[in-house]
Amino acid sequence: MKKDKFDEIMSAIKMTDSIPSLPEVIYKINSLMEDDTVSVNYIGNLMTKDMSLSAKILKIVNSPFYGFPQRIYNLNLALVLLGSNTLKSIIITSSVFDLMKDIMKGLWEHSLFCGLTAKYIAKQINKNKQLIDEDLVFSAGLLHDIGKLIIAIQFKDDFDSIIKLAEEKKQIYSEAEKKVLDVSHAEVGYYLTKSWNYPASIYIPIRFHHDFMMLYKNENITKNYNVKSIADNKNKDKPYFSSNYVIETAIVNLSDILTKSLGIGFSGSIYVDEIKNEIMEILSIDLDFLKKIIEEIYYFKDELTVFN
Repeated sequence: MKKDKFDEIMSAIKMTDSIPSLPEVIYKINSLMEDDTVSVNYIGNLMTKDMSLSAKILKIVNSPFYGFPQRIYNLNLALVLLGSNTLKSIIITSSVFDLMKDIMKGLWEHSLFCGLTAKYIAKQINKNKQLIDEDLVFSAGLLHDIGKLIIAIQFKDDFDSIIKLAEEKKQIYSEAEKKVLDVSHAEVGYYLTKSWNYPASIYIPIRFHHDFMMLYKNENITKNYNVKSIADNKNKDKPYFSSNYVIETAIVNLSDILTKSLGIGFSGSIYVDEIKNEIMEILSIDLDFLKKIIEEIYYFKDELTVFN
């Protein structure tokens, strides 16, 4: 990465006032929900002061995507059913997606569909054993392209050049990005979400969603990684935990590729990267799994308006 451009983008992250200040709201909700002395009713009463957010939460919890058998009208019950991680994702959705719509047509649809797909893949993997936090994977998928907002807002000419180059050279967005900026939106997203003090389970998949093999082969990370794939861990007594989030990154990478393949939204280029064998291996999935997932997630496009 060119030091001058790196420093310029890091300064942009610190100075950008066009991106909503998310942490204060998110941390408040998260800390309250993790505090055993604070009641759900108290949190619900606080959230009712924001009618727009309250309405969105009730709309989402009653969407077919979550599939609860009865309609839920009580905000406090909705908070319990959704949990703190999903609530953080909803707040992010509310705060960021309007910007995505204004800056790049199709980016919010791509981002949301990727998040929904990541959560669904994790849910299928979790059927036999609870291995992955589905809501954290959803958040990572939702925010995987957040770095594009910084670039588009602060470096508009470079952003336009990337889109143009990707189209002219018929290449994926990240390849064009490296030629124009020598800094990727994944790196920018990583530093942005890390500066927000998000957990590594979110900012690591964001950083490596286009560079999965870099994470997969990094000896400094994987030397202490005792679980090579999900399949290796299915018969272990202890639940799966990845200190380097290879599994989560693999899911976001796969979800991003599937979202592009289905033509949902637009992420900067219509050209799609290939699914690497290592992704299939570490997730312990095959072509039949992929076909099933593709058939089922296609209908998520009808759910996008729920989050709009």
